[in-house]
Amino acid sequence: MYSFFLRKITALMCCVLFVGFAQGAWGGIGHETPEATEIEPLHVQLIIVQSQDRFEAYSGEQLAAALNNEQTDPTEIYSDAQGPDSSAFINVFLFKSVDVLNSFDSETLALFASRAQAGEFFGLIGGDAALRQALDAFDPGDKGETSDPENYAYFMYGVPDGDREDLYLGLDENPTVGSLLDLLTDWIAEVLEKHAFASQADSGAWDATYTQDWRGTMDGGSYRFLVNVFKLNTTNPTKNWFLVTTSYQSEIDDYRSNSGRCGWYTNAMNLKATVDTTDGALLYDYMPTGTVGDTTKGFSIGGSLGTDSVGGSAEYSESYTTPDAVIRDNSSYASNRAEWNISFKEPNYLWWPFYGEPADVARNSYQVAPSFIVQVPKTKPLKLKLRPKISHRDDDLSFRVVVLKVSPWTTYWPNGDLSLRVAP
Repeated sequence: MYSFFLRKITALMCCVLFVGFAQGAWGGIGHETPEATEIEPLHVQLIIVQSQDRFEAYSGEQLAAALNNEQTDPTEIYSDAQGPDSSAFINVFLFKSVDVLNSFDSETLALFASRAQAGEFFGLIGGDAALRQALDAFDPGDKGETSDPENYAYFMYGVPDGDREDLYLGLDENPTVGSLLDLLTDWIAEVLEKHAFASQADSGAWDATYTQDWRGTMDGGSYRFLVNVFKLNTTNPTKNWFLVTTSYQSEIDDYRSNSGRCGWYTNAMNLKATVDTTDGALLYDYMPTGTVGDTTKGFSIGGSLGTDSVGGSAEYSESYTTPDAVIRDNSSYASNRAEWNISFKEPNYLWWPFYGEPADVARNSYQVAPSFIVQVPKTKPLKLKLRPKISHRDDDLSFRVVVLKVSPWTTYWPNGDLSLRVAP
C-alpha cells in the first residue's frame, strides 16, 4: 500500500551513495589532510516506521519508483525493529509522527538507541527533542526543540558525545520529492565523509564539537544554512575559544526572463550573530571585515591564539568572491555582535520594456561563509543567537497612467532567531 506519508516525504534517498574525499578539506583549521580515501558504495534503505509492528522498507527498484512519485509496494515489511538489515544497507529510520515514536516500549527504544549509536540514521516529523530523548541521544549543549518543529523533518546521526549531526528539512513550501532527495542525500554524503575523515585526521588546533544544518525550499528556490563549531585545543585554565564557521546559500530555480520582467531573484542575504554575554563570553574575532565588493579578498582569524596541538596553527582562512554583490560589515565588538549584509545588483526597469537583469549570482546561486571566534569562560557554555535572512523577490509590473509601477513580492527565511548552545 502506497501510504499518504510516503507520498508526502519518504522519497528522500537515492539508491546508491558513494563518498570520496577531496584534498585540503580541513587544512584551514589546522588538520593534516590524509591521502584520498574511498568508502565502499552501500545501498540505502529507507524504513518508514508506521506503527509498533509495521516497518515498511524501501530499497532498490522500489525506492527508485517512490523517488519518481510512482505507486509502489515496500521492498519488504518487517514486524519489529530487529528486522532491517544493517550489514548491507545505510539504514534511515523515519518515524511518521511523535505518537508512533512514543508508542514503543523502553526495550525497543533501547534497541533503536543502540542502532543509532552504531551509525544508523534516524528521523522524525514534528519534533527534534522527542527523538533525542527517546533514543537517549542528547549532547551536553542540547536545548529544547526548534521554534517551529511541526514544519520540519528532523534527522540525526551519531552518538551523544558531541559528534552528533543534525539536519532540519523545512516543509513550509510543500517541497518536491526531488528537492528533499537532493538535500538529504547531500547531507548524508557530507556526514559520512566528515566522520570517516575525522577518524583518520590528527586532532590539530581545533576540535569539531557541533554541527547543525538547515535546508529547505522557499518561494523562487531554496536555502541552506550550515553551522560548524570548533573548540580550540588549549590548556588555558580560565578561557575557551570557539570557532564558528557558517555557510549559507540562496538558490533560484524559477527565474523567468520574459514579458519584460525577470521573475524571482535573490535581493539580500544577511547574517547577524549575537553572543550571549551573561556568563562573560565575548566576540573575539571575525571575518570578513570592512566592505567587500566586485572582487576576491582573503581574510584570516585566530592567528594570535596559542594552541597545545603539535604543529597545529589556530589560524583559519577564507576568501570571499563577490561578483555584482557587496558584503557590508556591520559588526560591533562593543555589542558582541558579528553582522554582515549582502546586497546584489537588482533589475533596472528605467527603459522598460528593455531592462537590465539582476546580477548573475542573484538569479542563480550564491554562497558565502562568514566566520567568527567567541571567547568563553572555561566552565561556561557557548550561547549564541543566529539570525540569517535570505530574501527572494519577484517583481510584478503594472502601469499607472504613463508610469511603470514595480510591485515586489518578497519572501524570507527564517521567521526568527536560531538559538545555539555548545557545552564547555
